[in-house]
Amino acid sequence: TWTGSGWLERRDVVAWCSWIVARTGEDAQIIVHGQGMGATAALFAAAEADFPAQVRAIISDSAYTDAWNETSLRLGTGFAKPQPTLNLYRYAMEKAKDGYDIAVPNVLQVVPSITTPLFILQGEEDNATPPYMGMYIAMAAGCDISSIVDAVAAKEVMAYLAKVKEEAAIEAEKAA
Repeated sequence: TWTGSGWLERRDVVAWCSWIVARTGEDAQIIVHGQGMGATAALFAAAEADFPAQVRAIISDSAYTDAWNETSLRLGTGFAKPQPTLNLYRYAMEKAKDGYDIAVPNVLQVVPSITTPLFILQGEEDNATPPYMGMYIAMAAGCDISSIVDAVAAKEVMAYLAKVKEEAAIEAEKAA
């Protein structure tokens, strides 16, 4: 009935994977790929006690850390401020059939318990889910993200230097 920001859908992921195993046998080899809410659902599912061992890997593409912050980001920070709309949405979700508290599920709390290998992708120009959420997920999974941070910082420095060089060329052209 409701889109559960990955929390409610986690049980669907478990059910789909279990269905594949039941249909194809114990030798099934499954890779789960999710994007956005699907990636978040896959991460929540992997922490479930009945998550099939036949899932050999999870590709998490643009998962968010939690529904509360993702919803807040989507509601905006400009004219459409997240509050009080976020609390109203939270209340509506809690009271709905099959509802839940959007402030409770948090991927960062379950990722450390996941034993299935993870491949975490996050686009640096993602308009829906900020890249820092991917870094938080990677850190929760025990990844050393220093090389990622170093690469991002180097890219930012190079972009800044290119901009300074371009501005200097324009100023030199004006002066000539």
